[in-house]
Amino acid sequence: MRMYFYVILYSILAIASICEANMKLTLRLGGRKDPPGKLELKALASGRHTKRQMFYLPGDMTKVVKIKTCTIARDVIRDLCGMMGLTSELDCDEYGLYADLGKQSLPLPIQPNDYILDITTMLERQKLEYWLFFKKIVWFRPMRLENALFINLLYHQIRPDVMRAHLIVLDNSQLDPDVQLRVSLLASLQHRILGQDQPPTRAQVSKLLPPSLAHMSTPDQWVSEVAREWDEIASRILPMDAKAKYLSVAMTFPLYGSCFFPIKNASDSRVQGESIMAINKSGVHFLSYKTRETLVTYSFGEIVSTRKLRSNSGRQYLDLKCGNLMVVKVTRCETPYGREIGPLIALYSKMHLEEKRRGEDQQGIFRADAALAAGTY
Repeated sequence: MRMYFYVILYSILAIASICEANMKLTLRLGGRKDPPGKLELKALASGRHTKRQMFYLPGDMTKVVKIKTCTIARDVIRDLCGMMGLTSELDCDEYGLYADLGKQSLPLPIQPNDYILDITTMLERQKLEYWLFFKKIVWFRPMRLENALFINLLYHQIRPDVMRAHLIVLDNSQLDPDVQLRVSLLASLQHRILGQDQPPTRAQVSKLLPPSLAHMSTPDQWVSEVAREWDEIASRILPMDAKAKYLSVAMTFPLYGSCFFPIKNASDSRVQGESIMAINKSGVHFLSYKTRETLVTYSFGEIVSTRKLRSNSGRQYLDLKCGNLMVVKVTRCETPYGREIGPLIALYSKMHLEEKRRGEDQQGIFRADAALAAGTY
């Protein structure tokens, strides 16, 4: 009888602990925006408080995370970052979640304080097929290429930008010899990453190069340079080490660490026709669609706010309000990606302000220590 009493008491205490945690989170973030779905209620009624949710990472990798009724996106980001050896909150700030709704719709960004079950319940009620993805969204802090999952995630996220030649700036529509050597090295490393142990053939080399750059040198020259890099570097290392080396080479390009968005047109006269918006640690850049040369740059200190717009005809725009309290200029961009661009700019701006604040606090500590040492404090 006493054992039965302890079991009941333990169950009550466990339920009370869950209720207390949920109440604290509700007071801090607000309650769930959507009522629980049938499956969630059925699970709760049967005593199941967690759900195994699949999350997709770049490169078709998957990880399963246990979700509770009170789990927010921030909790999932911490768990997945922990698997990559990232434990600092500042590191976690650079990652995010989004819902992929298929080719017919743009990705749905998930905010850090969104309840995961709110998102899944909303999508299921609308009878939408979805996949929850995790990726790096901000490139702000220095990185160490040590954890295998971390290397894999970055490699699979960066490779599409390399193959689209987003990172490579052309000089007067020409490929600089040094850049060509680095492109050849990336191609040879990619060949090793694919598990090959023989030099790439001419046909293989053509598939390893960014399509928009292949015509900028003769096929024989490309094959010769890729083969040389293969013999000197790529053939001597393991596929996983080749991925780390691939990332190290990609980091040498000025546009590494950028998020790229196509822009149909912009109201700034310096941007003619289609362009590419690159957002990175140094600001918002409008790039030439053909050469990736920078046409216009706005620092985060210049950007006052952003606003999404939709015309009566359904065309989507993003307004960048730049300037100061005295003079403000609005640059209107036609793009369907305003839902992603606006929060990304806000996140970078926030990180710059926090970094500046930490620097000022550190300087204050140094000044106080110096004064104390001099006996004048």
